[in-house]
Amino acid sequence: MELPCTSSRFGYTRVKISGWWDRAWEKPGYEIFSGVNVPSKAFGEFVEHNTARLAYQRGEKNKTRCGENIVILDSRPMKEFTP
Repeated sequence: MELPCTSSRFGYTRVKISGWWDRAWEKPGYEIFSGVNVPSKAFGEFVEHNTARLAYQRGEKNKTRCGENIVILDSRPMKEFTP
């Protein structure tokens, strides 16, 4: 499994992979993400459920010029992104 090697790069030295962690995580209702582009998918879900959701409308660009702080996050995979 790749996790112990990756974790040690970030300073974690005692990483243990348990065979039951997924069931223990799902039991209280936490979601397990799987498949491709998992980090961006998980990040997008977190942002969607933990921040105010605003729809972009004409004139939003002007708000940034007026000093308002606006953050636009786009976590789509590159092949889905069309500039």
